[in-house]
Amino acid sequence: MKEKRKAPLFRVPRLTRGQKLARNLICCVLLAALLLAGLLYFDCIRLRQIPLPAEWRFRLAERNALLQPGEMVARLPMKDAFYWESPGPYSEDEDLIKLHSVLSSEYQDVRFLLGRSSGWLHIYESGFLDRLTAVLPAGPGDVPAYLYLIHYAGNGPALAPLIVYSDLPAARVEAELAVRDEAGATVLRGGGETEDGACLFIAQRTEDGLPTEAVFGESDYWLRVRLLDENGAVLAERSGNVSYGGGWTDEN
Repeated sequence: MKEKRKAPLFRVPRLTRGQKLARNLICCVLLAALLLAGLLYFDCIRLRQIPLPAEWRFRLAERNALLQPGEMVARLPMKDAFYWESPGPYSEDEDLIKLHSVLSSEYQDVRFLLGRSSGWLHIYESGFLDRLTAVLPAGPGDVPAYLYLIHYAGNGPALAPLIVYSDLPAARVEAELAVRDEAGATVLRGGGETEDGACLFIAQRTEDGLPTEAVFGESDYWLRVRLLDENGAVLAERSGNVSYGGGWTDEN
C-alpha cells in the first residue's frame, strides 16, 4: 500500500512573468544603492572618482562632521571674487600682477556653499579643496565671518578672501582686517554687495595705519565688519579677534 505524501508546510508561490520582472528590478535598485553607499563610505567623493553635485558633497561633509543638515542659505562663487578688469591697485608690482593671474586660474572652480542649522553656519568649499571649511556660531542678527588669508613673498598677506553672513537685511558689507607680523601689522580693507544675506569679497593690503581699536589677543588677526543698508546707514557692526581659516575668537 502506497503511503500518501505529506503536503509541504510552505509552498513557494509561482510568480508570473510581470512579477519576476518587478522582483528583478527591485533587486537591481537595491544593489545599486548598496554599491553607491559603499563608494561613499570609502570616500571616493573626496578623491573625485565619481562626480556628484556640490550640494550632495556638502551633505556628506556635514554627515562626516556629525552635524545636523543645514538649510542652504547661499552659494558664493569664488571666481567672481578673483576677477579683475585690470591688474588692480598694485599695477606697478609685477609680482602681484602674477599673483592675481595665478589666483584667477587656480580658484576659478571654487564655490562656497553656506548652510544654517541650530544657530550654526556651515561653510563648504567645493572645487579647490572640496571640504567643509568652517562651522561658525550664527545667532539671530549675528555677523559670522570666515577668513582665508593668502600670504605672498613673506611681506604679509596681500589678499584676504572674507565670507560674511547675517540674517539682517544688509545691502553691503565693509571690513578692515589687521594682521600682526614680524614687521608690525598689515592692514587690509575691502567690501562688497550682499546676496541672500551673504557676501564674498577680497580685502586688499593698504598703506593705512593700524586702526586704534585693533587689539591683538592670542590671535594675530583683528577684524571689523560693518553691515550697511541701501542708503549706507550702518545696520550692525562687529569687531574682535578672528582665527586664520575660521571665525571670531573673542566676543565684542
